[in-house]
Amino acid sequence: MTQDKQMNILVAICTANRSHYLTLLLGRLTEINFGAIPCTGVSILIVDNAPSGEVATLCNKISQTSKVRLDVVEERAPGISEARNRAAREAIDRKFDFVAFLDDDDLPDHDWLYHLSQKQVETDADIVMGNRRTPSGCVIDPEASDNEIRLWKRNGLPNLLSTCNVLIRTRIFEDVSQAGYIFNPFFSPMGGEDADFFIRSKRAGARFTSSPLSCIQFRTEGARSTTYGRIMRKLKAGCSQGHLARKYIDGAYLALWLGESMWRLFRDSLLLAPDFIIRGRSARSIPKLAWTIGSIWGFLGGRVDYYTNPNLTR
Repeated sequence: MTQDKQMNILVAICTANRSHYLTLLLGRLTEINFGAIPCTGVSILIVDNAPSGEVATLCNKISQTSKVRLDVVEERAPGISEARNRAAREAIDRKFDFVAFLDDDDLPDHDWLYHLSQKQVETDADIVMGNRRTPSGCVIDPEASDNEIRLWKRNGLPNLLSTCNVLIRTRIFEDVSQAGYIFNPFFSPMGGEDADFFIRSKRAGARFTSSPLSCIQFRTEGARSTTYGRIMRKLKAGCSQGHLARKYIDGAYLALWLGESMWRLFRDSLLLAPDFIIRGRSARSIPKLAWTIGSIWGFLGGRVDYYTNPNLTR
C-alpha cells in the first residue's frame, strides 16, 4: 500500500461487565487526534457481550461530545469469540478496510493507531501487531529491528501476537471464515481464539509485521494481581496453548513440545517446595507450574472455564 492509497479503520472493543475500565478507555480515545492518522476515517465500535443497558447509556453520553463516531452493538451469545466474531462481521458489513482491536481494560498511547497504520502503509502487511507495556517494561523492545522481533515460535504457534493491540485487514476475516467462524467459539471459556485465528490467517496467506512504537498500557491490577488470579490466568493460558499444540503441531516439533512440557512439569514441581519456603505466598514457581499443568490438560482435551467466572475478569 502506498501513501496515496488510504484506508478506513474500525476500532473494535469487546466488553463484558467492565464499565469502569471501558469508561477509562473511552476517555482516552476521546483525547486522541485521529486526524493525523494516514487513513480516510476512523470509527469506534463497542461490542457489548453482557447487555444490560449500562454500556449503551455510557457510550451515548460520550458520543455527544466525541469527535469520532462511536457505535454500540449488543452480542447476546456469551463468549469472547462470539464478541470478536460480531466485531469482524460488523466491519465486513460496514465495509471497513481494517479493524484495530483493543481490549476494554487497556489504555492506548495517543499515537498508538498512528504507528499501527503507518507501519501498514510502509509494509502493506495484512496484520500489524502492536506493543504492550507492563510494570516490567514493553513486551517488544521499541528499538528492536524487524529481524529481531519474533512473532512466531519455531513450532508454528504465535509468540507475541494477540488481539489487545493489532490492526487486521478486513479481507482476512473473509479468507478464514470458510471454517464457519472467524474466531473459534471453542476457545471462548479460556482464550486462545486470537492465536487460533492468527495461525489460520497465516495459512491463508496473510502477511504479518509488528509496530513496536504502537503501545498500549496492559492492566495488571485487580483480580490479575492476586495469587489466585495469577495462577488461574496461567492455567487458562497453558490450557489454550495445549489445544493449539494438539491441533497445529506435528512431527518432530510436537515431540519436542511434549518433551519440554514434561521437563517443565518435573522442574517446576521440584522447585515448588523451596520456592514457597523462601518466597511464601509470592512463590514464582506456582504460576509457572499452573501454566505447565494447563498445557498438558489442554493437550489431553481438558478445558478451563476462566472467562465465565466474573471474579477472575474484574
